Amino acid sequence: MLTPASAPDPVDSPHAADAEEVRAHFVALRGGAPFLSSADGVLLLDWLEAGVPVARILLAVELTAQRRRARRARRPFTLRECARALSTSATSARPPRESPPPVRPDPAPLGPDPAPVIAAIAALPQGEPEARARAACALARAFHESAWIALGEAREVLLTEAAAELPGLAEVLGQDAFAAMCEEIARDRVRARYPELTASHIWQEFGRGVD
Repeated sequence: MLTPASAPDPVDSPHAADAEEVRAHFVALRGGAPFLSSADGVLLLDWLEAGVPVARILLAVELTAQRRRARRARRPFTLRECARALSTSATSARPPRESPPPVRPDPAPLGPDPAPVIAAIAALPQGEPEARARAACALARAFHESAWIALGEAREVLLTEAAAELPGLAEVLGQDAFAAMCEEIARDRVRARYPELTASHIWQEFGRGVD
């Protein structure tokens, strides 16, 4: 599910599987509807057709999400925002140094144990860095989704707290976009519990060979 019906259909594209991988990663960080906008879908296919490695796109998405959180972004997350982080200097850098928002006491229960996934990532066979980084990101992404689902009713607490960080924005953005931004913040709080399961950490461990 790459884009709404109005966007180019990627099914017959040789990049369909790669596009789906990026979509899943982006949506997991952005929240909201499980597809890309038409504009983001076109941009993603342009990147893939230009030969941009998928692992670099995944990292760029995460670095951009971190920057958005640090500066308390007040507009919906789009893939176009990640273009800057795709530059060699941006993707080879460490995560942004901006001060993150104040950490509040986390009311959500502890999620699943990350140790088995961390071990599975460490045990991935040596080989081509792009493939290894992508496999690691897929394992991490599945874990984060399971952690989000495991929250149960505690998700509503996190979403309510996220809404409080965005006063007056619901009327400006509309309910769907506002809900997606609240989910972006809430998911970020859950992901922050597991720093070893991020694209940034994976890149530092064994993804630097991706050009």
